[in-house]
Amino acid sequence: MRKLLSTLAIVFVLGTAVNVKAEVYDVTANGSYILQDNDSKQVAEDRALLLAKRDAIEKAGVFIQSYSEVKNSLLSRDEISCLASGNIQVEEVAYSLVNGVESATVRAKVNTDSITDQKNRLGLKVYAEAKGWFICGMERYTGMEYGSSKHYFTKALEIYPDFAPAYAVMAQICEREGTGHYDEGIDLINKAIQIDSTNAHYYNTLWYLLNAEKRYGEALAACTTAILLSPGNSSYYSNRGITEVRMKNYDLAMADYTTAIVLKPTSYNAYNDRAILNEKIGNISDAVNDYRKYLQFADLSDKNIYSVREKLKQYDSI
Repeated sequence: MRKLLSTLAIVFVLGTAVNVKAEVYDVTANGSYILQDNDSKQVAEDRALLLAKRDAIEKAGVFIQSYSEVKNSLLSRDEISCLASGNIQVEEVAYSLVNGVESATVRAKVNTDSITDQKNRLGLKVYAEAKGWFICGMERYTGMEYGSSKHYFTKALEIYPDFAPAYAVMAQICEREGTGHYDEGIDLINKAIQIDSTNAHYYNTLWYLLNAEKRYGEALAACTTAILLSPGNSSYYSNRGITEVRMKNYDLAMADYTTAIVLKPTSYNAYNDRAILNEKIGNISDAVNDYRKYLQFADLSDKNIYSVREKLKQYDSI
């Protein structure tokens, strides 16, 4: 394995009032990715750049918040995030390979004139109105009123077309609606990702939909990106393990389930999934241990409780 280092050099060009000379600030954002055995150079570059972009957006957000405070503008966290991701303009990308380290340098700019223009164009009132519709939709979504919730999410997007969470939740509705709705869900979550490409949860939603459509290679890539963006989330490793099993990559699946358990020792779903895999490959003793761990931590309302208890009764009688 070799480390792929992506360095994102962000040039913030400050827009100023008439007859005032613009100032230029340089900010460096970094992302690194460990190249796996089956990764192509392009895949590794893309993933390293994704991490660099996230770092750059965070730093742009700090700058925008500071700038808005100087200008006595009150911006919410959501608005700062939106302005940061929407106003980084990439001007140049260069790659180099030195001593096994792939590097990428991106020159980009953020112009405060565009920040002000965009803020005025969207308007606090418009944003607040769209968020209000979204909140109404979430109230119905949590009550499983999926049909009526879509109306509110659609209304939010009509008012504010870049409201990524609305696309994401509608994609989750497609998950719950099941077969026949997955393609629509994939289109919706991809729109959310186009707006916010550094949100790990969006890639996890994409994983679910692709996995349900048996597009396992794409599902694996989506879940790997979720892990890349949020490496401490145990459920993402469990999810990738599920896809690895379906692709018959049992060793990789076992490693992912184990990582999920290391990250969260009470992750009963990971124990159950690893137990099923151990059964499949003939490791019955390990499967029994995992099933017992599952029962130790599982919620009593979990759907697998009964079947696991029955399996352990069978093994104990042997």
